[in-house]
Amino acid sequence: MDINFEILPLVSLKHIVVASHESFCKNLVDYFRQAALVPAVMIIMLFLTGKIADFKRFIPIAIGLSLVLLIGFSFLNPDFVQERIDSFVGRWNASPPYSFIQEQFDFAMRTQKGFLGQGLGSGTNSTRIFGKVSLIETYHPKLLFEMGFPGLIAFMIFVSHLCFLTFKIYRGLKDECLKSFASGFWVFLLIIAYFPYWYPLDTDPVCVYYWLFAGVLLKLPVIDKEEQIKLKAQKAAEDALKKRVKTKRRNPSAI
Repeated sequence: MDINFEILPLVSLKHIVVASHESFCKNLVDYFRQAALVPAVMIIMLFLTGKIADFKRFIPIAIGLSLVLLIGFSFLNPDFVQERIDSFVGRWNASPPYSFIQEQFDFAMRTQKGFLGQGLGSGTNSTRIFGKVSLIETYHPKLLFEMGFPGLIAFMIFVSHLCFLTFKIYRGLKDECLKSFASGFWVFLLIIAYFPYWYPLDTDPVCVYYWLFAGVLLKLPVIDKEEQIKLKAQKAAEDALKKRVKTKRRNPSAI
């Protein structure tokens, strides 16, 4: 069999281009499938952070995002998009997230040995070097497994009070810049505290950011007070300067 080595590179290049195109389309569909959640998340964030009143600032972002989604989907094969949608629906039906969370709670309640659970660390993956542990992949069932219902209820009361306290602090700030940061930090605390899927408070760096932002929020009233004192001093200095300028204009010194 004779092989034409002159066209071999072209054939290989064709396979590479086709494979790259298929890989690119799959990645692009996955990207847009995730990006489709962005508008909904942005709207929720606008309400939670109180920035819905400044919605005009977000109109250019919304227009740009819509154009990107429209242009991106216009280059895709509709059959391929439908295939990915069917795949997503099939995976959802095979293992619904709510069913997974329910199974985790059922396992935690089924294996209770006492009033206070199995003990701290018995359901935490990072403590497996100290002995046998159970792998529980959601945070609140893990708390139930380790500390029982008293521990889970106590923790939920604690984080709920923390969210309520930080919300009051964030709403009471006067400096707009600090208030913008505080709104984002508070939404982060709220989501992580009640997030039913995964175990973010056991995972770096989310667990570090959670307590860091909580501490920052609790400290913000002091920073806000200092900023207000600086602004008052600056305003007093500007008023005094304007007063001196007016006095000099009314009583010009003789030359």
